[in-house]
Amino acid sequence: MSRQSNMTKEKKNNFYKIFAVICIVLGILFLIISVSYKIKLYTVGILFMILAVFLLLMATNHNKEIERGRIKNITLPDMTQHYLTRLSSSVYKLKSNITISGGSDVMKFFCIAVGLNGVFYVESCKANGKITGDIKDKDFTLEDESGDKKQIPNPMFELDKRTKLLSDKIKKTGIKIDIVPVLFFSGYNCQAEIQNDTDCLIVSNLHLHGEELIGAISKYNSGKEVIKDFQKEKILSALLLN
Repeated sequence: MSRQSNMTKEKKNNFYKIFAVICIVLGILFLIISVSYKIKLYTVGILFMILAVFLLLMATNHNKEIERGRIKNITLPDMTQHYLTRLSSSVYKLKSNITISGGSDVMKFFCIAVGLNGVFYVESCKANGKITGDIKDKDFTLEDESGDKKQIPNPMFELDKRTKLLSDKIKKTGIKIDIVPVLFFSGYNCQAEIQNDTDCLIVSNLHLHGEELIGAISKYNSGKEVIKDFQKEKILSALLLN
């Protein structure tokens, strides 16, 4: 879906919403008139309310199509950053699409979020369908809507190396905080059923707006003492140092 097509759908979406509001107002108005002046306009009022519901359903469907179009065209780092910017800025400090080096290791991270009791790094996998497997497997099985199956790489296969790199960097700050990998299946109509006995958070993008990703990170609680804003900045600075 092109950007121009998305803009056309957004205009239609706004049209549906505006006329839905107008229908709701007219529906309420006719119902009030019917009650106040004992004029039989109940049916008209109810019809306007039904039309409003129909228009709102149309707007919802257009929202899904618009989001699907964005998902198809947006890059994984940009998509991850787009979703994570919805985290509370007063709680989380973000860095996106960064390269971190330590010793002989140089690794690229789509996005890192430093919260009150965890440093979260997101590994995204853009896939549509049902995904099964074990978090320790090299590959997962992807079953699409037609029932066809294929193997896809497990983005967290090098989980230990990435976590160790972050841990070694953060240790130098003297701040004790959990390193939490997040495996985010970011395609539309995506459902992940991954066997997981690690600290990794596995998230499916079921509602297309990243609610699951935001919710999983926001609900995480290590039980440790929370860190302050200056400590979050100290952690991010340490990660960027060579």
